[in-house]
Amino acid sequence: MSEFGIDESALTDLIRRFRETFPDFESFRSETGGYRDGEREYKDAFRAVFLDVVAPLLEADPVETESQARGLLSALLRALTEKVGESGTVQNMVSWRGHDHLGKLKGAPAVDAARALQRLWIDTGAHGAAIEAFSEAYSDAFARGGQGGGVNGIIAVLGSLVLAIKDPAGAVLVRKNLWSAVAKALLHRIIFHNRPIRAEEYEEALAVAKSVFKRLEAEGMQPTDLWDVHNFLWVTASGTYPGATNADSAKSGVQELFTRDAIEGAMDAFDAYRDRGDHAEIFGGFGSPKGFWVRSTRDREQRVYPTKPIVGFIQKSTNINGGWSTVTDAAARLHNAGFIIVDENDQPVPVPPDRHAHLMSGADQIRAVALNYYISPARDRGDADVQIVVRRIHDEIGLSEAWANVSQALAGGNLQTLASLSPPSRKGPEASTTTSFVYRLRDLSGGSVMTK
Repeated sequence: MSEFGIDESALTDLIRRFRETFPDFESFRSETGGYRDGEREYKDAFRAVFLDVVAPLLEADPVETESQARGLLSALLRALTEKVGESGTVQNMVSWRGHDHLGKLKGAPAVDAARALQRLWIDTGAHGAAIEAFSEAYSDAFARGGQGGGVNGIIAVLGSLVLAIKDPAGAVLVRKNLWSAVAKALLHRIIFHNRPIRAEEYEEALAVAKSVFKRLEAEGMQPTDLWDVHNFLWVTASGTYPGATNADSAKSGVQELFTRDAIEGAMDAFDAYRDRGDHAEIFGGFGSPKGFWVRSTRDREQRVYPTKPIVGFIQKSTNINGGWSTVTDAAARLHNAGFIIVDENDQPVPVPPDRHAHLMSGADQIRAVALNYYISPARDRGDADVQIVVRRIHDEIGLSEAWANVSQALAGGNLQTLASLSPPSRKGPEASTTTSFVYRLRDLSGGSVMTK
């Protein structure tokens, strides 16, 4: 451990992972290469747009009217959603949910939000105190504008983004999900809690970022500012970076924690919390569940669980978003582990189209669900075989007229490899709703059937 408390061996591993992700990396200051093209260039372009479009309004006279407020917020939205840089990329620091919240602010709440942004931009004091004041003001504006639910992460990103644009060398972007992974990896504890951001929390994250900056300098990597540190941590610690050679977006990093046993264990812990109050330090930090639940793979009296507490228990954090708009959100974590996302009435929530490409879908989802909900439970029971009916798994996932796809996935060799099984026998017509596949789990002597 360093004197600050950073696990230097863990940081060494992140540096190794970064270099493996970008084999052509020479320096953060290089004007070519995978890092520059994939991470730095479009963020620099976004900052230039912000400084050109938004900054003049932040530096203008204090907002007094709704018209002025909407002008400022609309300019911010325009910068956040504009395609920039050589690749025509839209910034990905503030999610579409943040855009949605900003777009809905009207009247006095919009005026207060715009004023809070102006005060944050012109504040010359410590960044921690400035972002805490901003977070309190913005939380109040959002709440009065009917946008009060689940906005702590959005506000933290928005406020810290403004600071990082204003002071690239002295302020760091805070995406709470990322910092949950960073703090766990480097400090073995959490920094941010499920509340509006506090000055001491931000200052601690800033100190960590500056320590990482110094280490990257010592490694001869020549970081330019704390944007390079943010990018470095996003690539290496989030477990979601798509270009990583050893951190596939659905399999590695934090996602590796989400095994079937770990998820079912978290459900057991949640049952103990409901029955006896156990694990209140985690589960007590979550409010009433809303739109996203997850179905257990085991026979339970109550088979559906809210996504946020289950993921929070596994990650040992209460800084969790419950949906699946990003790969680090709770429902996305569980979905990508092969669990079925449902509503509170145990009805499947279909995978969103196109813009949610980070979610497992198609044959990959069918195979993962077949393994988790059919094959593994049958093995747990010691069954000799297991039968999967096309219509049943199709409807459980919430698919629409995809019976041929289900049949193909169940019959294919990829599932046999994934589950270590021999080819199944087929019952019924080919690619029909009534088609079923029978997989042998034990041979006649009682031993497990394995293909490898």
